[in-house]
Amino acid sequence: MMNDVQLIPVEQLMHHPDNPRLDLGDLEELTASIRANGILQNLTVVHAIRKMDETEREKCEELYAQVQTAELRQRLETGEYEDPNMYWVVIGNRRFEAAQMAGMTELPCVIAEMNRHDQLATMLQENMQRQDLTVYEQAKGIQMMMDLGFDKDEISEKTGFSRSTIERRLAVASLPDKETKEAVECGWDLTDLVEISKIDDEKKQKELLTDTSPGNLKQAIEVAKKDQIRNRNKKRIMAEIEKLKMKALQKDSDRWSSKYDEIRGTRVRLDDDLSELRIPDEYKDKTIYYWIGWSEIEFYVAAKREKHVKSEAEIAFEKRQHDAKELNDRMRERRIAFVNTFTPTKKLTAQLQENMLEWVFGWRRRIFLLSNSGENG
Repeated sequence: MMNDVQLIPVEQLMHHPDNPRLDLGDLEELTASIRANGILQNLTVVHAIRKMDETEREKCEELYAQVQTAELRQRLETGEYEDPNMYWVVIGNRRFEAAQMAGMTELPCVIAEMNRHDQLATMLQENMQRQDLTVYEQAKGIQMMMDLGFDKDEISEKTGFSRSTIERRLAVASLPDKETKEAVECGWDLTDLVEISKIDDEKKQKELLTDTSPGNLKQAIEVAKKDQIRNRNKKRIMAEIEKLKMKALQKDSDRWSSKYDEIRGTRVRLDDDLSELRIPDEYKDKTIYYWIGWSEIEFYVAAKREKHVKSEAEIAFEKRQHDAKELNDRMRERRIAFVNTFTPTKKLTAQLQENMLEWVFGWRRRIFLLSNSGENG
């Protein structure tokens, strides 16, 4: 319901706190027009909603104890009330600002009766049709309409935007506010913002919006998207690995050791959403090991080695080595016994020393030759 036009002092008027238009733009031309011709179109306003302080709440509780009305009950439930002397501007925020710059003290207003939902819808519908709204403002406005319960078809009908335009603006609205607003002010391309919205990690989104130069942005976005795919697939495959109770290889070198054999045809590519974990049935009763690389996950089982059967030549060679060792042990015992026959006071002549060394080392040479004589025979 709309009331008659009233002149309301500018000090009783305030910009609506939910106005989606954050930047009112250049007001010089509008200010000059208002200064010359006055306000040619009325402002639409609603009573401002104020928060009750402790004193006001106590008074409201005392009054409600005496007169239990729906209005007083709503005030107590919400902690808010309509201020009869203050107004929010729903339509005409630019005119309100320009009129103050022009020095006007009273403005023609129509006081409307609208709930909060209708107030927001009216402001959004009016502002969405303006050509000078930034992509960020459009995005936040459309998101607010969605929050109010409008579907995409209704928003399209009220704003004139196509469904694809609405979806792209909603993608921008999902990005971090501060960083997105600054990027739009710097002239970032809408397509780049939409691509960044496809990155799930908010921290990575902020990094792309703030730390990436325009020249490297497309490449950085592609790298981030590929990292996201790898991380998503890694999480998916690891859930299956845990379910199958596989064990991780302790070190990278185990992949090339003789301890493990790779299960062929089971590698999972982390950069492929269609890549699946498939372990052949023949390995399902065995302990399976996995190794995670940058782009793949590999799977292994403990290597099975057949017992080596010695040949006749190997057996003969080992026997010669055994016989040589026994002979060496016997000769050592004899050398020790021979040396022990000399008392500390007995002196050896030079010829005797030479004979002893020749005897000892001569036997060693003969044993060595004996132990190796059958390797080629």
